[in-house]
Amino acid sequence: MKSLPASAAMALIAAALAWPSIAAAKQVEMPAELTGVWRTKDADGEKQCAAYRKDPVMRDDGYDPLVGSAVIQKRLILAYAEYGEGNFYKVDWVSQTGPQSWLVRSYLYIDTVPSEAPGEGDDESAAYLSDTMTLKSTTLTWTGPETETRTLFRCGDIVE
Repeated sequence: MKSLPASAAMALIAAALAWPSIAAAKQVEMPAELTGVWRTKDADGEKQCAAYRKDPVMRDDGYDPLVGSAVIQKRLILAYAEYGEGNFYKVDWVSQTGPQSWLVRSYLYIDTVPSEAPGEGDDESAAYLSDTMTLKSTTLTWTGPETETRTLFRCGDIVE
């Protein structure tokens, strides 16, 4: 096996050190700038957001202000379906890949709330996803290999 000249080896090492390390930047919670209630960036999303801001609390008469939204919490993301349940993304880890961009690894549960503790529950039966979330000004673009691209705006904080 032929060895590399010292200068080429040093260049490769320098390039490897300059490349952002996903493992080194890995965290287990969503960044604060991404948490909250997000709506689609369209007329329907604006209308739903106005209703949420006016009355953010679920009522006994069936009114649920979160329907149609993406609710991003520290360890869980809920893409709230129009029929009331939706997709639950149990965050496994997050890595910042750019100034306002993150790689989010999560377990996908459809219409089923996962256990809260990492590594507990039925994670082995859930789909494991790698999605990218990019925040530009007030617009969040969420893309992934298993999901359609979503363009969202932050509607507000999560009201418990």
